[in-house]
Amino acid sequence: MGTFFSILTLVISSFLFVKSQNISATVITPLTMFAIALGAFISGYVTARIIKSNGLFWGMIAGFVMFSVVFIAGLMISNGEISTLVLVKLTLMLLMGAIGGIAGVNKKSKR
Repeated sequence: MGTFFSILTLVISSFLFVKSQNISATVITPLTMFAIALGAFISGYVTARIIKSNGLFWGMIAGFVMFSVVFIAGLMISNGEISTLVLVKLTLMLLMGAIGGIAGVNKKSKR
């Protein structure tokens, strides 16, 4: 679920980037970081809502699983080269997954 939202955010961002030709290339990295952070948050949230306990733990697991997908895809695209942003992405995705997990567990049901 989180990967879907990350891809959707990246597609919308790339569309806006192409349409608005005066956006600097320096915006790309923060935009991708936002997309993966949003995806990790949603993954953690949904996972915790399904499991209904241990939001911090399951949110971090969801963030790590999503990081693994992003990391493997990045390795395939970059021919095995590892960027210095890998640790930043890992930390960001674990943190946002955990926050999403906590939010998901603490969300009241509509019963």
